[in-house]
Amino acid sequence: MAADDTTGLRDLRAGVARRFAERAGMADAPLAELRDLQERLLLLDAAIARLPDAGRRRRRATWLALVAVAAVLSLAALIPVPSVPFSLDAEAGTVRLHLADRGTLGPQAVAGELRVDGYTALESPAADLLGRPGAQGAGRLVIGAARLNLRRISYPAGADIELATDAAAAIMTLHGQRGPVSVDIEWSGRAAIRFGQGGQVWQADYPFAERLRALAAAPVGTPPPMIVTLARPAQTGYSWTSLRPQAVRFVERRLDAGTEAGILSSLRKAHLVLQASAAEVTLGEGNDLELDGLELQRCDIVLGPVVRVKMAGTARSLLTRTGHFERSLKPSLLEYAARHKTVALLWSAALMLWGAVQWLQRLAGEGG
Repeated sequence: MAADDTTGLRDLRAGVARRFAERAGMADAPLAELRDLQERLLLLDAAIARLPDAGRRRRRATWLALVAVAAVLSLAALIPVPSVPFSLDAEAGTVRLHLADRGTLGPQAVAGELRVDGYTALESPAADLLGRPGAQGAGRLVIGAARLNLRRISYPAGADIELATDAAAAIMTLHGQRGPVSVDIEWSGRAAIRFGQGGQVWQADYPFAERLRALAAAPVGTPPPMIVTLARPAQTGYSWTSLRPQAVRFVERRLDAGTEAGILSSLRKAHLVLQASAAEVTLGEGNDLELDGLELQRCDIVLGPVVRVKMAGTARSLLTRTGHFERSLKPSLLEYAARHKTVALLWSAALMLWGAVQWLQRLAGEGG
């Protein structure tokens, strides 16, 4: 029975009780009338006693609502958002990129020598160059020239690129998992060229620009990694702005007394801003940072005294590690809802609308 029915029965009983009290005080009141009023009171009391307690029902409904809200909030606190927008400014000794799509690096003007290790074939219009002893089988090319340019490095889809720097050089290691990697070089003027580890240096003048392509390819299986080393005078660097990696890690292999010590963090420092939760995270040396499922609007990398990385976009996975402790930086749905300005505005508007509806209902009830 509804709450209105309960109120009606109680109002009816109050009226019958008043009538019984009035008639009972009158000497001329018929006994049959008094018995009739008394029986009505008993019947109304029995009917009201069988009704569910409205207050108890309201309390039960309130508790159920609280339990439902607590369950929803707990789930929202445990479930992370699918992807999170972020911006990153980091410095490291090494950065590893996984690139889902094919692309290129370059061009760069090289201030000094350029070295290529791991190639399996050379291509060039200069027949005398390709005919030099050891040119095709050495696997190492070192070239220095008055004007030397790295025109491009081409990599296939699914390639992994490791970018590192030291005191005198910028080093790029490229793994082409599903296709060849190629390096295109252009030079002119007085040049010194050497093939192999200890091969003879060949010097020549090139009044016009000459070109050469080094390729790392394999007829079957995965081609060998190609390493490109660019001389880097102090306080200079090489930069690229068109990279679109799918995953990024700041790790490097370190040696201890000639024995490989394993993969360690290469991060020097990093500042991460998570726009979804308005949070800022600062990381220092020794912290590991891993980003995956990236969709980037910007990715700038500079190989100078350190590797400088600036990127902005969204990520499906953002992880930090310190020792054996791992933490996800993605905010939960609850944190996102609590800090996102648009969501907060919608909640405020909904609460205001609910309050207005309740007020209008009370006015309507009082008017009736």
